[in-house]
Amino acid sequence: MTRQEYRDIYEVVGAAQEVHKTLGRGLSELIYQEALSIEMKERGMEFEREKQLNLYYKNHLMEKT
Repeated sequence: MTRQEYRDIYEVVGAAQEVHKTLGRGLSELIYQEALSIEMKERGMEFEREKQLNLYYKNHLMEKT
């Protein structure tokens, strides 16, 4: 993994921790998702919400991605 990838991961984890610290636990996923997107925008981070991914399990394309 490159240094930039480590920095990117550090930034994402930091944003997620801030959301958790501010909102606490027990809310719906959609609330955390929106809060995280707000936090990442405020930090000037580039991201895409709900990007479609092709995931495989033992060479089988999973339908619920």
